Amino acid sequence: MKKIILLLSLFLLFGCGRNLLPTGTIQQQSFSETIPFNFDKGLPIIKVTIKGVDYNFMVDTGAPTVVSPEIAAILKPEKVKKSTVGDSQGNNGKQEFIVVDEIKIGNLAFNDIGAVVIDMKQSFEVKCIGLDGLIGSNQMSNAIWEFDYTNKNITITDDFANFKEPKGASKLSFIDNSLQKTPLVKVQIDSTQSSYLTFDTGANGGINLRLSQFKETIKEYQQAKSYGSSSSGIYGVGKSDTITIAKIPFMKVGNLKLKNQLVNFDEMASFVMGNSFLRNYKTTINWKTKNIYLLPQETEAQKSFETLGLSIRYINNKPTVALLHQNSDAEKVGLQLGDIILDIDGNDLTQLSEEQACNYVFNNILNKKKEASITFIRNNEKQTVKIATKVLLE
Repeated sequence: MKKIILLLSLFLLFGCGRNLLPTGTIQQQSFSETIPFNFDKGLPIIKVTIKGVDYNFMVDTGAPTVVSPEIAAILKPEKVKKSTVGDSQGNNGKQEFIVVDEIKIGNLAFNDIGAVVIDMKQSFEVKCIGLDGLIGSNQMSNAIWEFDYTNKNITITDDFANFKEPKGASKLSFIDNSLQKTPLVKVQIDSTQSSYLTFDTGANGGINLRLSQFKETIKEYQQAKSYGSSSSGIYGVGKSDTITIAKIPFMKVGNLKLKNQLVNFDEMASFVMGNSFLRNYKTTINWKTKNIYLLPQETEAQKSFETLGLSIRYINNKPTVALLHQNSDAEKVGLQLGDIILDIDGNDLTQLSEEQACNYVFNNILNKKKEASITFIRNNEKQTVKIATKVLLE
């Protein structure tokens, strides 16, 4: 069962980024602050305080700092600028840019931070996360950030002078997007090096690369293909695409050598390194030296791909087939994109509330099932099919 991939990357399309997205300052000096994060949805979500009120923000290296229109209304900024912003799916919109006087993270006070005002409820899947905003790279670049996925905490420090590379960690160099400080990295498969991809803690997927760049390189490797739309960004759903999942015998991420990795290849708008990969490492980002350090943790990367063969998206609270894997049971029994699912294993899904649909987005009803009976409707005709998991890559 392939999950819906959330990619909350944002990038400035026009205008002067340095004027629109100031990095701000931090009141404290010589600090080291450790805060917990919630990782239940595969994304690092923390509590921040603005004007004495606590909010849920995601720490997102793939985006600038973002606040909701509700927060912006409370702040009543004196100066408002506008520019066009694009999301991970190639959608864009004209947004307001403001300066937030103070955002508190734990005991740290971040001042005069440039932020984009965006309604985080435009995409159903993003709405279900319950975010009030994003802590973005323009704000993060003032410090060193360490993500400990095992213990679910983030350490923030300004001790650049005495920083020591984590013992046993591999190093990955990056350039940053000068408009918003987003880290951009490259990976290598055999002798082919990727173009820059976004190092993205705002994505819950793994490594996603451009197929056209690697088509010849991976042609002899094990592959599985799917079709449909499996991703969603700030402004909505991604375009339908054909996705190739390949098992890569050897690849390099900086000086980290990896074997038998499952990597996604397609031609979608955003190419990223996300949390499904990063969660295997204690990850440290140092903007001053432009280096990322990956220290292996006691987790195991996915080495095989077994699936029932479909992904579900909830459209108007109706579970709808959004993606199918070629040669899977789901495809072989005749399921098609757009089929509306009425029932799974006796669970009536015809009258879901928004809360119930949101729960299923992150607690997949098909997760861990080896087989399932699915009743769906197409052209006003009900059908019931039975499917079982199949190993497409091993």
